[in-house]
Amino acid sequence: MNIGLVNPVIINSKALQRDVKLGIYLPTEIAQPKLIIAFDGQDLSQIAQLHKSYNALDLNEHIIAFVHYPNVTIRAEEYHPEGKKRHAMMQFIHDELLQYLTDEFNINRDEILLIGDSLAASIALMLTIEYEIFKQAALFSPMITDTLIDSAVKADADYYIVVGDEEYEFTLKDGSEADFLTPIQDLHDALNKHGHAHYYKELQGNHNWKTWKPEIKNVLNYYFL
Repeated sequence: MNIGLVNPVIINSKALQRDVKLGIYLPTEIAQPKLIIAFDGQDLSQIAQLHKSYNALDLNEHIIAFVHYPNVTIRAEEYHPEGKKRHAMMQFIHDELLQYLTDEFNINRDEILLIGDSLAASIALMLTIEYEIFKQAALFSPMITDTLIDSAVKADADYYIVVGDEEYEFTLKDGSEADFLTPIQDLHDALNKHGHAHYYKELQGNHNWKTWKPEIKNVLNYYFL
């Protein structure tokens, strides 16, 4: 494993019945690193450059596991709140990925941080609902349903939620329009109503990394400093 680089790794998943491509970033040799799991790993590593923002903090306490998706169709099946393979993806993360990282890097399973954008934020949110081990999630404009809102208010998790103020009308890849902003505002209101502490911010911009990327440093400061 090359220190200070994002190392490509492939592991076979029984839950997903496919190979899963990962990028593993280890800033230095760490006896028992804490863990950050980044969904939409290609975007979080190449566009958002999460590992570089982390490295700038000079913490040297975490390993970052970037989870890549093979194509947009599979991404939707595995990340969408109603995707037919979402439960398999959650099982892969909880049962297989954590075990692999424990075996290979002796990870500390306390305070695992999940990060994702759009549908990748949705699967991060669902994991905090499904499994008690996941108690931190940075959510960049997640796709939200009423069912997720009802469940999120009961979860014992600390959420960092941001959304662009222009996301009330976003064109999806199939050409249809989607409103990300209003459901996320509803989630924020529901969390407040239930006294669920969280961070919430509406950013100037739309549903893209130009809007979200400046928040990466703030996310790391929020959870780690």
